[in-house]
Amino acid sequence: MINDVIADPLAVANRLRPALLRLARELRHETESLGLTSRQATLLWLIRSHPGLSLRELAAEERISPPAISGHVDRLVKAGLVERTRDEGDRRRVGLDLTEEGARVLKRV
Repeated sequence: MINDVIADPLAVANRLRPALLRLARELRHETESLGLTSRQATLLWLIRSHPGLSLRELAAEERISPPAISGHVDRLVKAGLVERTRDEGDRRRVGLDLTEEGARVLKRV
């Protein structure tokens, strides 16, 4: 069986696709019930995993443009889930951190 998997990764991907689509749908439903989009939940998770992450770093991680990620982060800040903090070593650098409410929401997700 393992040799079949190694020999035909496309077949494995095709067999996994329906399960992954169902899982994605369920996760989207859960996040929406909390008032978040799946993208926002992902951003919260990344910010929790990398405290102080900059907008540029977050954009690179998500493979979207910094202006696009800025809009997402603005909404998270306005919702009180994320805060921008100035780096004490380099005052030009602004990092992102979860607020206590952001951590609570992420835990519920």
